[in-house]
Amino acid sequence: LDDDPDAHEVVALTLRQTGATVESSSTAGELATQLERLLPERGPDVFLVDLAMPGEDGFEALRLMHEAHARGEAFDLAALDMKMPGMDGIQLAAAIRADGGLAPTRLVLVTSLHSPAELARARSAGVVSTVATTWAPKVGGLE
Repeated sequence: LDDDPDAHEVVALTLRQTGATVESSSTAGELATQLERLLPERGPDVFLVDLAMPGEDGFEALRLMHEAHARGEAFDLAALDMKMPGMDGIQLAAAIRADGGLAPTRLVLVTSLHSPAELARARSAGVVSTVATTWAPKVGGLE
């Protein structure tokens, strides 16, 4: 789910190359309905949403995660967009970690930020890995 068609295609292609089945939609609500229809017994393993989309934010992601948990379909992994309205990815990670039912979810931060301070803040909020959306120079040389 992404409002940028190019970004959507890159992510979908990458996931398909790993053998994943990819369903797409223009809104998180539409995608959730599609996934419930396609996977009624267990739900998706990963729900990847660009939260900078109109009507989508960290609070909505947290609500969707609570709903999935209440149905017994907690996510194994959540990819969180760092730059989103209402609550950034690190704040969302901290809220997930603070919630006993959601705390076991592995968290990956999708970000264009590369500062050591931001990365340290992400780790302390419970993020286990980051995915860079832009190239960043390596300290002491080019990468």
